[in-house]
Amino acid sequence: MNVLAAYNTQLMARPLIAKAWTSFLLFGLGDVLAQRLEKSYGMSQKFDFMRTLKMSAFGGAVAAPALHTWYTFGITRFNFLGGWKAAVAK
Repeated sequence: MNVLAAYNTQLMARPLIAKAWTSFLLFGLGDVLAQRLEKSYGMSQKFDFMRTLKMSAFGGAVAAPALHTWYTFGITRFNFLGGWKAAVAK
């Protein structure tokens, strides 16, 4: 089973947990990239692991559940079939 199939299986079985781990990883990766940019512009000298850990935790514990709830609410309340109306509603 490839990684994408395994992810999709988990997304269907446990959507909130899968989204939380995805957000945890992506928020962490985003912070690592931001710190590398800061270092390349001379804004920072060393890598701040605690900052990355805090951003990852925020992504997994706050952003993912909030956005999961928001999108679930929007999908159940607004019955748009697609297009710009669906994008605006989300």
